[in-house]
Amino acid sequence: MHLYYIVTLDSRLPIFIYDKDKIGNNIILKLAENGEKYISKTGEEKKLIKGEYIYKSENEIIQKLETEQNPKTLITKNTKNILIIIEGSEATSFEYLMEVASEIIDLINTYCLGTAKIIYNK
Repeated sequence: MHLYYIVTLDSRLPIFIYDKDKIGNNIILKLAENGEKYISKTGEEKKLIKGEYIYKSENEIIQKLETEQNPKTLITKNTKNILIIIEGSEATSFEYLMEVASEIIDLINTYCLGTAKIIYNK
């Protein structure tokens, strides 16, 4: 599933991909509270500093923003469902985010023989 790296380089937007079946629902972006713990990419439990950006599911941190993804959420050859998060900033238009998402979907449908759809919250 390294196809999304091409889109990341081309779009210059951070893009993250997760095994959806391993992370649950209701993913939120939030600021960490002092002392919250997460599993690093090496499998070690580490403490966060208050104010660090994190993605969190109902019961665990799945990503320390742009640096460490919980290894449990990585995709494998057995992954059936994925979640892709594309990040932008105030300077990134909604239309551009949708263009990048469409490009990823086209790649998935063409080369991975999958089906994908865009789900977003305004």
